Amino acid sequence: MNKVELITIGLINQDDKEALDLYLKKIDEFYSKLGAKVVAEYQVNITVLGNKKADFITIVEFPNKSAVENLFYGEEYIKILPYRNKAFIRVEAYLSK
Repeated sequence: MNKVELITIGLINQDDKEALDLYLKKIDEFYSKLGAKVVAEYQVNITVLGNKKADFITIVEFPNKSAVENLFYGEEYIKILPYRNKAFIRVEAYLSK
């Protein structure tokens, strides 16, 4: 199967650092279990086109699409959704071909 990249763009909730720290710790553990690796991380300073603000863009390489599905639809990930919802004002994820 072909490798795929997950592109995540988000706006962090600066009022709940605890939820963010916990979410990021768990997501790193999940990436490790699934054979995924972060290939790029960017801080966003200025929105040039569009009206949505973002704080970050992260690109994570997964061994295949199945690994991404296992992440987002897995029981362990579903358990940390409350932390994700507190940690981010907005978060979007896109999968490359």
